[in-house]
This record gives sequence, C-alpha cells and structure tokens, in this order.
Amino acid sequence: MFAQLRAPGLLRRLVTRTVGLTLLALVLFATLAFIVSDQIIVARYTAEAENLAANAHRGVEDRVTFTSNAAATIAGLPELSTLVQGGATSAQFSKYLLPVKTRLGLDNLQVATLNGVIIGAAQDLVPNEMLPPELVRRAGIRAEEAWVIEDEPRGLTVRAISTVRDQTGKPVGLVQAGVVLDTGVLDTIKQRTDAELVLLLGPQVKASTISEARSAAFPSFAEVSLSPDATLDRSVQIGPRHFLGTFSVLPTHNVVDGMLAVLVPLAPLDEAQQNLILVFVGLFLLLAIASATITFRFARTLSAPLTELAGATQRIVLGERAVSVARDGPDEIGELQRGFSAMVGALGEREAALEQSNREMERANVELFEANTELARANRLKSEFVANMSHELRTPLNAILGYTNLMLDGIDGQLTEQQSADLTQVSTAGATLLRLINGLLDIAKIEAGRMDVSREQVDIRLVSGAV
Repeated sequence: MFAQLRAPGLLRRLVTRTVGLTLLALVLFATLAFIVSDQIIVARYTAEAENLAANAHRGVEDRVTFTSNAAATIAGLPELSTLVQGGATSAQFSKYLLPVKTRLGLDNLQVATLNGVIIGAAQDLVPNEMLPPELVRRAGIRAEEAWVIEDEPRGLTVRAISTVRDQTGKPVGLVQAGVVLDTGVLDTIKQRTDAELVLLLGPQVKASTISEARSAAFPSFAEVSLSPDATLDRSVQIGPRHFLGTFSVLPTHNVVDGMLAVLVPLAPLDEAQQNLILVFVGLFLLLAIASATITFRFARTLSAPLTELAGATQRIVLGERAVSVARDGPDEIGELQRGFSAMVGALGEREAALEQSNREMERANVELFEANTELARANRLKSEFVANMSHELRTPLNAILGYTNLMLDGIDGQLTEQQSADLTQVSTAGATLLRLINGLLDIAKIEAGRMDVSREQVDIRLVSGAV
C-alpha cells in the first residue's frame, strides 16, 4: 500500500486529495465538537463552583443568623434581666453567662448598659470596655440587621446585639454574642468538598483553609463590588495549584466590607480537558486511518483499470499489437475498457489493411518501374531507329532530289511538258519528305539533349504565315 502511494500517479493524487479533504473536515468537526464539549465542561464546572460559593456564603450567613438568634434568646432570659436590674457583679455575670456561652457554642458573650459599657462577660472582663459603636447603634432594630463583623485579633468576629428588657418591656441593658470566623469555621462550612475558603478584609487575609493564600493573587474589593451581583469569577494561581475563584462581597455593617473567596481546584477540569483532547485525538487518528484505508481501496478500484489501460497504451506505442485489455468493468470504466479494446481491434485491422495496401503499392511500383524501364528502352530504340532511318532515308532522298533537279535543268536533254510536270511533282514531294525527315532528326536531337539553339530575330508574321 505505502509503496504504491509513494509512486506518483492517479492513485496517490486520489488518496492524498480525498484523505486531505476528509481530514480537513474531521479537524473542523473535531475542533467544533471540542470547543462545544469544553464549553459544556467549563460551564458545568463554573456552575459547580458558583454553587459551592453560594453554599459558603450561606454558611457565613448561617453563622450570622445563629449569632443574632443566640443574642436574642439570651436577652430574653428572665434570670439575665434580674441580674441586670439587680446590679450584679462581674463575677455573678460570669458565673451565669459561662455555661450559656458553652452550651450555645459562642466565642464571646457580654452584657452591657444601654450606653454600651460592658458590665459582665462570660470571659475575662476588661474594665471600662465598650461595645462597638456601630453595634450599639443597631440595638433595638430587627434581629436580622442587629449585627456587625469586627476585625479583631482572633480574626473576623460576628457580633450580634439584643436588648434586655424588664417585665414591663422597658430596655434595661444589652446582650452581645460573638462568633469568630476563623479557619475552623471555614473548614466546617466547606465540609468534605475540595474547595478552599478565604476571608479577606481589605487587602488582608483574615482566615483561610489554604496556607499559601495571599491577597495579591486575588482581585481587589473594588473589582468585585463593581461586578454584577457583586460576584466575580476568575482563575487564580496559589503556589503550584490553579483554582477557579468565585469572589463575592461579604457585608460587615461596618466601615469596610469583607470579601469571601471560594477556590475550586482546576486540576479535575484540566484532567477532564486532557482526557477530552486524548479522546478526540484518538478518534481523529482512528477516523484518519479508516478514511485512508477506505479511500485507498476505493481509489484502487478506479486507478487499477486506468493504470492497466495506460500500460496497454504504452505497449501499443512501442509497436506491440497483441494487447489484451480486461472488459469486465461494470460502470464507465468498463465502457472505457470495452471501447479501448474495440479501438485496439480496429487499429489492428486498419494496420493489416494498410500493410496489404502497402504491399500492393510496392508491387505496383515495381511493375511501374519495370514498365518505365521498358518504355525508356523502347524510346531509346525508337530514337535510334528514327535517327538511323532518317539518315538512311535522307541520303537516297537527296540523291533523288539532286537527279530530279538535274533532269529538270535539261542536263540529260530536252524534256516534254508532261515529263517536266511529273519531275516537278517528284521534286516537291521529295522536298516535303526531306523536311519531315529533318523534323524527325530535330526531335531525336531534342530528346537526346543535343539540339543546338541559336538566338536571332525573326519576323513573327512570316513564321505564323508559314504555319
């Protein structure tokens, strides 16, 4: 197969052109299919990343809701209202609040006056410590809004506030519950997924499930906040790993909002794309081999009879006439074979007829040559005969004319009138015969090429009159 394709000819042209067009169509189709498939994979992967980001955002919101509900629940406890109204000491508050904090899983729990001065806490109490002003300002509004996220040494902390009331509903103090959004919380939110979570406040990373996280690899807060729905998808690289990051604004109810980054590893996507490429390359090679094989077999059905015809034509050109050509083709090639075979037969018949005609013509030429030879010999003999006879006739004729003229001149005596008339007739007839004999001699000289021609002026009227 490859040896036949290396030789220039119709087979190679048919195979290369057909396979080339087929491979071009396959490349276009495979490229389009790969692009569509890759877009589907990327779209599904992006949707999964956005779903994980939404779940992470809900996890943070759940922590905020939990803190707000905890603050409202604690503020509604009658024992706490009694302690606030009774002016309990910090030790009494600590004794009461510590079990509540532990049972609810809070990171901090404090009680303050309506002015925000902390008067009791479940943890160590710092003298004259104040609640955050923004948090105090939100006291008394609906629980969904009565919280802030503060940047504290332990990390971003969700602080929710609720009002402590007496039996008549009059505000007597404030309860502040807090949950720290640290790495442990982020690990709980991401559960068993491969995604990584990062909390940022401004340019600083406050909590992260991946130790190599740096804010320089992430988009700025301004970019995210200006994006539609305050969410931005971007591919980022952290160390040697690539991630598809979904960045969203995290409201803090404070001076600066935070940002939540959900990083989904791109390794599975890269692997899926590589597998997709391998599948398409394998299919392409398989189809290319199949196309080349089918095209080669199909092209051979066209080129083999034509090659046989070309070989037969070359043999005919070299002079061979006993050439046989297959005539079993079912289509146009079969018609061509049959027509070529008929042409070869007709050519043989015509050549045979031509050879017969040539032989007959050669035989006729030989006969004609022999006849020409005989005619030339006869003509030569005729010329010799005429020349000889003319000489033989002219000599006695001159003698006769001479004696006749002598007799007319009366040399031999006086002639009668009748004798003179008869001798005159003889002289005239002899002169005419002499002119004829001279004419024959001139013709013989002309045929022999020995006629002397002399140029002189003549009177054409005399010549024409003589004729």
